[in-house]
Amino acid sequence: MIFLDTNILARSIQTGHPHHQPAVDAVALLRARDRERFAVSPQVLVEFYAICTRTHNGLALPPQQALLEISRIKAVYPLLSDSPAIFPTLESLLAKYFPTNRRVFDARHVAVMLTHGLSKILTFNDADFTPFTEITAINPFDLLGLPRT
Repeated sequence: MIFLDTNILARSIQTGHPHHQPAVDAVALLRARDRERFAVSPQVLVEFYAICTRTHNGLALPPQQALLEISRIKAVYPLLSDSPAIFPTLESLLAKYFPTNRRVFDARHVAVMLTHGLSKILTFNDADFTPFTEITAINPFDLLGLPRT
């Protein structure tokens, strides 16, 4: 099972964005070629809602449309539970890598993944996850053999 980062979900619904097709194609390729399944977490959906409803540097969707998109995501991808077991894993990652600022949220994604036994994340921000040796970040452009834009 592969963890989907927020940017994959956002680009998947943003048809005019240059990352739209690589996001859609990467999921389809992994699903067809490797029979991979995908999952999301509550944090990913919270971030997705924020991106959807943000007017500056976001999708500027009305809240009702953002909620509809979240319903669609939950119908397709399993929602990993947020449990108390995630925090000790997060604490270990914080003590090992000392992330700061927004990188703490990436560390939490990794903690969720590790708690649920996932070792791969599909993301356009693969560089944000390179410090975390416990997981592998897959960039759609690399997977598809496309130049990064």
